[in-house]
Amino acid sequence: MAKKHTNIGELRSSLALVVKMLANKGIKVTQVGIQAFVEYDERTLEAKRVNIPSISDQSPPELVTAIKGFVDHEVAHLLFTDAKIIERAHKERIANLHNIVEDTFIERKMKNAFAGSTRNIDKTLEFAIKHFFQRSFDKHIKGYDTEADDSSQARFFVRALATPGIRALSGQEAAQEFMADKWELIPEVYEGLAPLAESLESINSSLQSLKLANTIREILADVETNERKAKKEKAKKADPMEKPSKPSESDDGEEGDEGDDAPGATTGESKSEESEGYSGDSIFDEPEKESEEKPEKSDGSDCEESTEKSDHSGGSGSSSDSDDEPEESEDDGDSDGESDSEEEGDEEADASGSSSSGDSDEEGEAEDSESDGDDDAEGEPDDDDSDWGSFDDEDGDDDDDFEGDDDEDESRDKKSTTDKHERADSSPPPTPDFVTNDGTEGEHEKLLEEIEKVETYDSALESVISDGAASSLEQAGYMPFSSEKDVIETFKIPTARTEYAKNRQRRLREENSDRIGVMSKSLERLLVARNRSMFVPGFRSGRLHSAGLYKLQTGDTRVFRRKEEIRTKNTAVMLLVDCSGSMNSRDRIVKAGDAAYALCHALERINIKTQVMGFTTGTDGDMHRDAYNQLEAVLKKNPKFAGGFDRVEPLFMPIFKSFDERLTPTAEMRVAAIPYVSMRNNADGESVEIAGNILRGRQEERKIMIVLSDGQPAMASAYTSYGHDGRADEHLKNVVTELESVGIETLGIGIETHDVKQYYPKHIVIDNVSELPTKIITELSAMLLN
Repeated sequence: MAKKHTNIGELRSSLALVVKMLANKGIKVTQVGIQAFVEYDERTLEAKRVNIPSISDQSPPELVTAIKGFVDHEVAHLLFTDAKIIERAHKERIANLHNIVEDTFIERKMKNAFAGSTRNIDKTLEFAIKHFFQRSFDKHIKGYDTEADDSSQARFFVRALATPGIRALSGQEAAQEFMADKWELIPEVYEGLAPLAESLESINSSLQSLKLANTIREILADVETNERKAKKEKAKKADPMEKPSKPSESDDGEEGDEGDDAPGATTGESKSEESEGYSGDSIFDEPEKESEEKPEKSDGSDCEESTEKSDHSGGSGSSSDSDDEPEESEDDGDSDGESDSEEEGDEEADASGSSSSGDSDEEGEAEDSESDGDDDAEGEPDDDDSDWGSFDDEDGDDDDDFEGDDDEDESRDKKSTTDKHERADSSPPPTPDFVTNDGTEGEHEKLLEEIEKVETYDSALESVISDGAASSLEQAGYMPFSSEKDVIETFKIPTARTEYAKNRQRRLREENSDRIGVMSKSLERLLVARNRSMFVPGFRSGRLHSAGLYKLQTGDTRVFRRKEEIRTKNTAVMLLVDCSGSMNSRDRIVKAGDAAYALCHALERINIKTQVMGFTTGTDGDMHRDAYNQLEAVLKKNPKFAGGFDRVEPLFMPIFKSFDERLTPTAEMRVAAIPYVSMRNNADGESVEIAGNILRGRQEERKIMIVLSDGQPAMASAYTSYGHDGRADEHLKNVVTELESVGIETLGIGIETHDVKQYYPKHIVIDNVSELPTKIITELSAMLLN
């Protein structure tokens, strides 16, 4: 047999613990096919099933560890992720980026709660970097050109480095090593994201992860804006005679490009000002109010929309600027706008006096009022808001930064909250600040789409583990698609067959009453003969044997005798009956049932524990189809793939009588009903292994397995370049060898077939099925005498 990795046993042990933990949460852990995945409820977005791939005993240890880490990672999601926030992230079109950010939080919590998961999680990240993220980087770096519109630093980061980059900023060593020589490729992105490192390391809720994900999205949008401006400046320097294009003729559909020629509006100044918006603790500072600079928005409608966006942007100081001036903030209109706004503001102040400030105060109050109710409009619980406040406190901020300062307007705040609750069910989710208000494609719509589809760590793990399992499948000697739907249970006689079973039970009693008595008496005499005490002469020490004293004359001193006791070991017998369709031929299954009936009664009378089981397969079209679909998907990636599944239908192993069950009339009728089992195919190797494991668990000193079969293993399979029969045959041989090595004696009885000779070292062939009951007792007697 092939050498097994000890990690396989560890994996199965750890899974047993996980299954118990998740069963209480109503979540299944399955092992089907070669795909790793998590199945979610479409309505609640909560996980309902975690599947890990079936892998061979020859699988590399790093794959086994990665699977354990994958399970630990998903358990962390199940324990620490807030499903309501996940739903909100989907509405805000930022679910994948939120998942990447949140992963750093849930894994940190998992390590603190379960120290044993630390190594699995860390090694799994190394595995993913080696087999997924490095390859992804190599793929995208080939087409990376910062001069091209679709290859900006921001987009390259999203496509190739988002997950390892964010994990590196959160302090994970493997990711930091991977990113060490890659940050220099995206300096603008690094400059924008680096100040978030402390915040990433201290996230403690799904809500905080969402707000920080929004902040990252805004930073990437600003990076892209700066890159575009830099390209235009470079183009102008290259062709100083080129005239500024009109807004309608802008390549990016932007307005206000002509503002670049305004005095004091340089790329460096704009870049510096925006960088300051994301520096240090100011990331989550209170947004500055711009109502005095924009009196035309004093009607409150645009202000309401602006505050609503601000809540979903992670509380960034820059989000307020981009909300109030979406077009200018995207195209570096801030420096020009400030110059024009100051001049206009001075003129208006001279003309209108204090009336202007009064309008701006009203606008500011309205803005505060809307800001107060925004979180509530999203239906967030109070504890989430308090968590976010405690997170800000670490940066020196105060919870009140998000709520306004006018306590006297409490009634107006309550009205605003009520209005937003009414809108929450009917209004669409707030549009990100870098998409135009009229819903058309904005400057950063393509970036938004890529962020929305960014590869998550979860999907990366699923992909790389599935690939590893596919590779393992090629090395496997025998691999079923799944054992999840296997049925091993006490046989339930079909209702339509109940009367037949009763009639057959009565007939067997009448026909076997004399035969069973003879067989049981014969077995009993054998056991009594084995249980004997006797004196054996011919020893040089012991008790003197007077009849042998004559030997002394010849110098032979062996004149002593000793008492020897022979005792029969306690024995357990497993009878395994092939219930495949071919057993219907020539009444083979009927005679096998007769033999099982007689054997049970004979062994019952001499107190030998006995179990009778059958083995065949069921039908499952979905299982068959899923297996072929998975293989086809692997073949598309690797046309030379030569793996397959040897069994793509569930096992069915009915128990007619168990070891711990007396041969009551009910049990007797189940044994009599053996011919009425629904018969299909036979996976001998797995069936013998399952029955053998049951027998291994018995306390009896001696364990005997008798297998009745009429041929070779045969089951539905999904394979490519090899025949499954040879693999199934080899598997059965290996199983029998393994059972013999642990002390289980096996006897193969071939019913009108010589095939048993190649599988079982001890075997007999019965050409006349009517001789089956007698032959079984004879062979069992011989085994008991040995």
